[in-house]
Order: sequence, then C-alpha cells, then structure tokens
Amino acid sequence: MEKAFDAGFSVERCGFFNSFLFIPISVIRLASRLKDRREILERPKHQRLEQVSTVPWINGLLSRMFVSESHLVNKLRLRDYFRWGISLMAVLVKR
Repeated sequence: MEKAFDAGFSVERCGFFNSFLFIPISVIRLASRLKDRREILERPKHQRLEQVSTVPWINGLLSRMFVSESHLVNKLRLRDYFRWGISLMAVLVKR
C-alpha cells in the first residue's frame, strides 16, 4: 500500500480473493513441500500449472467458485473482500 501511495495512488479497495480455495490449496502446498521439496523446487512452475489447467471439468468448477465468491462479496456489499485468500487484489485511484 505504501508503494501505491508513493506512486500517487490512493487505495479504494483492497483484499484477497480465491478465498474458497485457501484451505485446500494451503493443504496441498504444505503436503507437496513435505513430500519432496527438492523435486518441487527443481520443476518449473509453469509445468505444474499446465498439468491441472487443461482438465475441462476442473476449469468449470473453478470458474463457478470464482463467480460464487464474486456474487457473495457483492451481495454482502463487502468493501475489502475477505481477509484471507490465495490472491491479493487492489483497486487504486490516481490522486
């Protein structure tokens, strides 16, 4: 937030999204690290993502989860989304 302010922006909204996936992804990441740290560090990140992102039913499920979270945030009129999540977002306004 400080870097945004120093660059001449004010923060209108800030928070996390992908909140529904926070616990499952955290568990998977922790288990993967415990399983074989060396193998995970040596394998390029894009290979791991490509293995999952090409399965159509997974893409459909993830899409529905993102839309559901967005509708929930809008229905509850949350200003800053959730306090936890996998991804961080901010809406900045030039001062």
